[in-house]
Amino acid sequence: MECNAIKALKYRRALIDGAESLVITGSILWALQSVDETRSAKMIAWVGMSMFAAFAAGAPIGSFIFEKWSFFGITLATICMPVVALLLIQPVYSAVPPASVKRHGAATILKAVFLPGTGFALSGITFGAVTTFLTLLFSVKHWDHGAYAFALFASMLILTRIFCGHLPDRFGGAKVSLYCLIIQAAGLLLIATASSGWVAMAGAGISGAGFSLVFPGLGIEALKRAPLESRGITMGSYNAFLDVTLGFGSPALGFLAGTYGIESVFLASAITAVFSLFITIYLLTQNAVSPSPET
Repeated sequence: MECNAIKALKYRRALIDGAESLVITGSILWALQSVDETRSAKMIAWVGMSMFAAFAAGAPIGSFIFEKWSFFGITLATICMPVVALLLIQPVYSAVPPASVKRHGAATILKAVFLPGTGFALSGITFGAVTTFLTLLFSVKHWDHGAYAFALFASMLILTRIFCGHLPDRFGGAKVSLYCLIIQAAGLLLIATASSGWVAMAGAGISGAGFSLVFPGLGIEALKRAPLESRGITMGSYNAFLDVTLGFGSPALGFLAGTYGIESVFLASAITAVFSLFITIYLLTQNAVSPSPET
């Protein structure tokens, strides 16, 4: 009986994950269809920003709901939120692509996405580290306000995307990602070596600001290398690299935390951000030698 219940939960979780991935991809493509190509990165940044706004608000609100109504309250809230979202978007109609658009094979899309996606995947280890281990670090160290540290990470990400989301469109995705990855790695090193909660909180804010524009920056690098009419599947494939990272990276981070201490999680995340930096430098030099057309 217990085995059947576990299987049912796995199937439900797989269904939820699949739906979430299509919601994110569909939202990004919807946004891209609403603007011209010179504002693609800004649209990608703002769609992702809305997700992190939910994270920033969800951490303290979720803690409050759990304290008042336990898991029943959490379950009820997570059921109601998608219903509210559905009611909000129901009256809105998106642009429908023409039926005659040219279809491209998976190899073409993978070739366009592989390097930017790999760079984003290495940078995205930070996402798993912060969402899973940041509040745990505060708990292990007996520091206060662990939930607020995560909220600060998300808030800095949001603010950076609001005020600087246009930079990849203006200066190039690879160039902006280059500087952001340096900032991201510096923030993660600050968390890994923090001697107090306030220092770790500062590192969370710095790493959030750095991480903010890597996703849209490398995202438009993927779009530049893909056919224009395949932007939806390109962004879906690009997003999938983060899913792969979380699927394999999170257990690896858990192993590091159990073997070498929780600080090693953030040190490893900083190292993978540096690896992503090398990929971004290669993309930047590739752009300088032979810029790839979007068509």
